[in-house]
Amino acid sequence: MATRDELVVAVAGRYALGNRMERGRILDEFAAVTGHRRKHAMRLLRAGMTSSSSGPRPGRRLYGEACGFRGHVAQHSGKFSPTIPD
Repeated sequence: MATRDELVVAVAGRYALGNRMERGRILDEFAAVTGHRRKHAMRLLRAGMTSSSSGPRPGRRLYGEACGFRGHVAQHSGKFSPTIPD
C-alpha cells in the first residue's frame, strides 16, 4: 500500500496540470498499474491535489436569544407568543 500512496503523490501533480486528453491517458495508465477502477483512480488523484479554494467552514449559527429571534417571533406571531415565557 505504501507504493500505491507514493504513486498517487507522484502522479497527482501531472494529473492536475494536464488537459483533458492528458488526464485521460494518465488515468488509464494509473488504473492499469494499480488495478483500481477509473472512478476510484480519479478520486484518488483529485484527493492527492491540494485545493486552495477550500477554507474552514463557518461557525455555528445562533438561534434564540443570542440573535434576537425570540423577540421577532413574539412580535409578529400571535400563535407563538403565549408559549414563550417572558
